[in-house]
Amino acid sequence: MRSHYPEVLYKYGLHAEALDMIMLISDPSASRRTYPEVSFSVVGAVATGLMGISPLETGIATISRVGTASDWVELNHFSHRNSVASLRHDGLSSSTFSVLSGDKLTWRATFQGAFAELAVNGKRLTAEQAEDVQGNSISFVDVEVYPLEQITVSTLDN
Repeated sequence: MRSHYPEVLYKYGLHAEALDMIMLISDPSASRRTYPEVSFSVVGAVATGLMGISPLETGIATISRVGTASDWVELNHFSHRNSVASLRHDGLSSSTFSVLSGDKLTWRATFQGAFAELAVNGKRLTAEQAEDVQGNSISFVDVEVYPLEQITVSTLDN
């Protein structure tokens, strides 16, 4: 019955609790682990919660929700529209996105916090600011990513 909890916890900023719940419901000793709703919920929570993937009209937006600066997470070969892509978050300060095949995608690389600039493959670009659903500051840049191209966006030490 708790299979929907991780996505809700991620949505409201309870990232550590969400990851704990993913581990709990997918534990081999969990009585309902083999139910299809659990596996689908775990995949959904990893993609939309931990990886912070959400669709845009011409691409995707991402925001890292890994636990600490030393943690990393990677999701490979996921489909969006007519493209196959991969995404890696290194902590909360660097993300790498690549389009493996298909059409170009617009990637909105989003980070928690207010940053005047973000580095796109090492080049400083002006970041846009907004607020998440909890009212926390977020910063982002939109980047066109073409097939077989890999782009890294990271925060700068301000």
